[in-house]
Amino acid sequence: MFKFEKRKGKTLLRKLIVPALLFALLFAFAAPTLAASAAYEATQDMLLSRVALKVEKYKINYASLYNIEKVARADLRAAGEKALESKGKVFFNFETLVDNKIVGRITVNPHQLKSSDGYLNMMIDISSSDVISMTTKAKNHFQKNVAVIRCMEDHFNMPVTIAAKVDVSGMDKENLVAYYYDAKEDTFTRLGSKNCVVDELGFVYVHANQAGYIVVVDAA
Repeated sequence: MFKFEKRKGKTLLRKLIVPALLFALLFAFAAPTLAASAAYEATQDMLLSRVALKVEKYKINYASLYNIEKVARADLRAAGEKALESKGKVFFNFETLVDNKIVGRITVNPHQLKSSDGYLNMMIDISSSDVISMTTKAKNHFQKNVAVIRCMEDHFNMPVTIAAKVDVSGMDKENLVAYYYDAKEDTFTRLGSKNCVVDELGFVYVHANQAGYIVVVDAA
């Protein structure tokens, strides 16, 4: 009787431990995909695999990729066309991760690409020394509180939605507007007529065609 109970205890323990170990191993392999700080080049196969996962499994039309420094316009357009044939219209979220946290996102509709030539850099910077320098420059120019988003791509040549978790504390969140900085002309140009939107997680949303340095200004 005693031996049976002992074996039963071991069996129960095994049933509890083995699944936990398997889960830990799966997480260890999956985590780098979501949390890696390195930047990657997105291939058409990678784009389509994300589409298949999101659309078939989760029934949504947004597919997310992480820390994509380089994607061919031709691959992005082809992936969108193939997705349209079988899955319907798909938008791509290119997320920038820093220390396992999303700090920026560029959302694109691949059907709006005007050219298939060249590559796009889909990373966002909100904290480098270059961003700090631009923040000082913009503050001096506008004489107001500002927040700076740096898209590593200068010209998307298509409408995109840019979201970044920048510090807008002390600013009127109902009256934020965005400007594009033209380094060649050393000028700030208003982006669109609508105000920026700040969501409940603190991300500021900007709609743009151009990128590079985007300055969010308190227009109140």
